Amino acid sequence: GDIARWFIREIAGLKVENSTRVVISPDLTLPINSAEAYYELPSGKVSVKWSREADGRVRIEYACPDGVECKVMHSDEVCLVERREQNI
Repeated sequence: GDIARWFIREIAGLKVENSTRVVISPDLTLPINSAEAYYELPSGKVSVKWSREADGRVRIEYACPDGVECKVMHSDEVCLVERREQNI
């Protein structure tokens, strides 16, 4: 429903634009320390997991199937980003 969609899009930051393009952009202003979500596309599962580190930065890990463009929107000063070959 709408709450699940809000969680996936806003908290986890997984925004599916179409079957070949995904934007990952979690709302890091919310008082939440971690989130993870996935979405099944025709070509496979796209997933994201993020958490706040002890130093205040945010670690974002994500996985996208071949043929899907994943764009991660983040601040280099605030985030550490790592793409995984396997789903997380």
